[in-house]
Amino acid sequence: MRLPWDKFPPFETLMDTDNKSSILYRAVLSFVFTKSKKDWKGYSVQDEDLEDHHLFPKRSITKNLGVKGSENYINTVLNKVLISKSANNETRDDSPDKYLKDFNNLPEFIIPDSFKINAIPNTFGGYQDCLKKRYDLIKFMLKERVISCLEHSK
Repeated sequence: MRLPWDKFPPFETLMDTDNKSSILYRAVLSFVFTKSKKDWKGYSVQDEDLEDHHLFPKRSITKNLGVKGSENYINTVLNKVLISKSANNETRDDSPDKYLKDFNNLPEFIIPDSFKINAIPNTFGGYQDCLKKRYDLIKFMLKERVISCLEHSK
């Protein structure tokens, strides 16, 4: 059976997906969420309310990249992950290089290892490159999950 991977939403579509009520936004965050039962601070996600967290903080992006008028690029689903309220409060304004460097479970959140060393990019192109790496990883892992499910169903 050939799967229509060419129908997967293109990078630009996910970059523009910032509406929390959008089915695509919810589907991507739900897929990412299913990979782990704890957030990167070790808090159980069943025990607390979940919040969507900016991987690259909103304040830093607007300050460093000057994209204030482009809220969808800041709030894109590719720049979000679901974590506990406690973890979100502890890391709210930190850049990924500060709060991700000590965590080894990034694949569970479908976050490329390069986010550990990449502070807030200093250009919009650099920011897009970071999110493109995450897009590619999400697409790859979703494909692997679907193939695995199909193989187990035989």
